[in-house]
Amino acid sequence: MANNLIISVQDKTAGAITEPVTAQEVKDYLRLEGFTAVGGTELAYTDDDALIGIIIKAVREKFEKICRLTLTATRTKEAVITNQCGMIELPHGPVLEITAALDEDGNDIESECVLVGNMWKHLKEPLYDNMTITYTAGYGTIGLELLPSEIKLDMLRACAYYYMHRGDDPAVQTFINTLANKYTRNVWLA
Repeated sequence: MANNLIISVQDKTAGAITEPVTAQEVKDYLRLEGFTAVGGTELAYTDDDALIGIIIKAVREKFEKICRLTLTATRTKEAVITNQCGMIELPHGPVLEITAALDEDGNDIESECVLVGNMWKHLKEPLYDNMTITYTAGYGTIGLELLPSEIKLDMLRACAYYYMHRGDDPAVQTFINTLANKYTRNVWLA
């Protein structure tokens, strides 16, 4: 019986990841303002920058796990898949391009790969078992202009909620899960 299956997906990105929202955007959303120093000079509010950075990363990771999306500009993903029927959707898109493909014996099959679709690309061919496909995923190489505004706004809302509800409040996870579930991609696995 022929089938399609995503066996595993790993993030193979090297180096720093550009987060989809910035610390300044979170501070603006929270309306965290600077303060006036002695002498009337306005100083930027930087006391919680490290904490806000941790919150941004945690929110992005949670959204990506729930949504099965890559919310950063670009990242390298590696998926082991079986594509016996063809047209399997590559997980954790949007997919920009395939950079390498190997069959289960380690032979290069990149030239055989045929992608179909725009943001949510499907692998039409080849029809092999246990292929390792390496690809670039994310919302663009020029920055994050293509990240849907609705997702970005909900990520800011999630960051604000984390910031305002610190501690072990279980409502934090419920709130973030509710926000992220709206964008879930239903693919075979991953």
